[in-house]
Amino acid sequence: WRLVSKNMHQVKTQGEFDEKLGAKELAVVKFTASWCGPCKAIAPVVEQLARKYPQVEFFEVDVDQSKDIAQKYGVTAMPTFVYFQSQSEVNRVRGADPDGIAKALKELAGGGDANEAAASSTLLTSEEQKKYIPKGFDILNDLVHFGEAEILNVKQGSIRTLFDPANTEETQVMSDADSQILTYTPFNNKTKVYSLLLKVGKLPSEAEQIAEDEEDQPPTKMKVWANTTSIISFDDAAAGAKALHQGDLPEPDENGWIEIKLRYVLFQNVTSIVIFLDGEDEDASTVVQRIAIIGDKGESKDQGKLESVE
Repeated sequence: WRLVSKNMHQVKTQGEFDEKLGAKELAVVKFTASWCGPCKAIAPVVEQLARKYPQVEFFEVDVDQSKDIAQKYGVTAMPTFVYFQSQSEVNRVRGADPDGIAKALKELAGGGDANEAAASSTLLTSEEQKKYIPKGFDILNDLVHFGEAEILNVKQGSIRTLFDPANTEETQVMSDADSQILTYTPFNNKTKVYSLLLKVGKLPSEAEQIAEDEEDQPPTKMKVWANTTSIISFDDAAAGAKALHQGDLPEPDENGWIEIKLRYVLFQNVTSIVIFLDGEDEDASTVVQRIAIIGDKGESKDQGKLESVE
């Protein structure tokens, strides 16, 4: 085998695989590929988790170099993380899902701090965002239930583009028919939301893909609702009915981040939020790169229920 990072070896043969698997009672195998972008993006998360769980053996398999091993374990998507106890598979997580990887690892290792399963969100906190996160608060994006999340009126990007902590690529969302964007993000926990961070500005790499005569703009207005059971209509959003926050957005910082502080007392026991964004010119497309939700992770809505992560 060869060392690919401080805490990660890559094995090539079945013999090496079996030797690593038998080194400790607990093991996590990352099936990867050199061409896999998400595999590289999730690597820092895996490296830090490997340091956090020294009792677990971590190693990886390149599916192109070790096709027989990948075939034996039925791996068809990269990355795939397979969890072993006493050399028997007990769990697996498909995709670069930091929350799912951490949760499965916590279950494998047993016990630990209650916040350890959500370590992925902290691991993916960028230096640009840290100054906006007060002590005791976290980024809540890893608690979003993407199976029920929605985004309306976009021609580029998706709900995961804005909120998914596993998305470490430079991507953006662009509104479609007019300047308005509407999002609905339900949470797996009852949370407390302190603020929102928006990253704005069109990516230079996307400029050539946009027609020269097409105008785009950053958002200038925001409205926020909490605890709706589904997304609301654009008519209700534009009217601002029962919005807990509404107002103009401040100027972004030098890195393109805008901080929107919410009235914390109004955002307690939050199980979902709706965000409405609009730009100055209703005929121009509004562009947003990322949205980070800051607050207290709270407690699970289903105590004791372990959700499967796609």
